[in-house]
This record gives sequence, structure tokens and C-alpha cells, in this order.
Amino acid sequence: MRSTWFLVALVIICSCSNDEDESTLRLPDITQEGLNTFGCLVNGELFIPSYKIDLLSSNFSATYSEDFDVLIISARNIEDQSIDKNINITIKIDEGVKKYIYEESNSERLIYYNNTPTCFAYYMNYEIQESFVEVLHLDEELDIISGIFEFVGVDTLCQDTIYITDGRFDVTYR
Repeated sequence: MRSTWFLVALVIICSCSNDEDESTLRLPDITQEGLNTFGCLVNGELFIPSYKIDLLSSNFSATYSEDFDVLIISARNIEDQSIDKNINITIKIDEGVKKYIYEESNSERLIYYNNTPTCFAYYMNYEIQESFVEVLHLDEELDIISGIFEFVGVDTLCQDTIYITDGRFDVTYR
């Protein structure tokens, strides 16, 4: 009888998968509740914040200055401690809920970093194609901002282009 239970337990354990939870393998829903979600597709591949280095670091943060109407979002994805990808969004939100089109500017940036053992690529938005952040919800009393974004990033050193699509965020900011 014991050997039967042992075999049943062994079969159950062996049939368990090491795959990540299915919910982490897709873009988060577009929401407006301050759920602290972020995601996009980078050249068609999923990018969501992941992997925390230590208790003091964060893989995702949002800051909004109501005094200067500037939103800064940083998201980090570290695949295996050797590939470090980052997306940083900085934009002036001076008219509340609307679509903000990026133009080449010193203060407004959409940046994608891809740091691997063999390469450090730094992609910035340029006026190649429309890059935007659309604020769908802004609640300054509850400190919530939600929206969608897309941009084309160019690494001028490597002459490489990436496409960030289907971006979305729903954050409670500090």
C-alpha cells in the first residue's frame, strides 16, 4: 500500500511543470486602478518587469511630479543575471488625460537599454515614426496614472532599430 501511494505521489510530482505561471507570460490588462502593472512587446517579444536583485532595489517604479507635471516610469527585466533590459519613460503630462506625441527633446524620452555580456545597446526614440504615451487616467488624489505607449528606438552607434508596441501601464506613483 505504501509503495502505491509513493508511486502516485512520484507521478504527481514528476508531472508538475517548472514553467512560469501562465499569467506572467502575457501582457497585463489595460486597467485604471493603480495596480502597478507594466508591459509591452519589444520587437514582438514580451517585456514585463521581473527579477529583483535585492530587497532595496526595484524592478519597476513610477514617479510623478505634480509641481512640474513630469512622469518618470522605469521598468527592468533581468533574464538570467547576464541580460539586463530596461525601459525608461519620461514625459511632461501638462494637459492631463490625452495622447502625448514625442518629438526630439532634451527632457522627454523613451529609452530602451539592452545590456548583455557582449553588447550594451541604448535605444532612444527619434522622429522616425510616431512615438507616444497616451494617458488614459490621471487621479492626483489617489496618485494613480494609467496609459498606453508605443515607440521606435534607434541605437545610433550600432545602427539598429527596435519597435516597442502594445505598451501599457497602470501605476500608483510617489
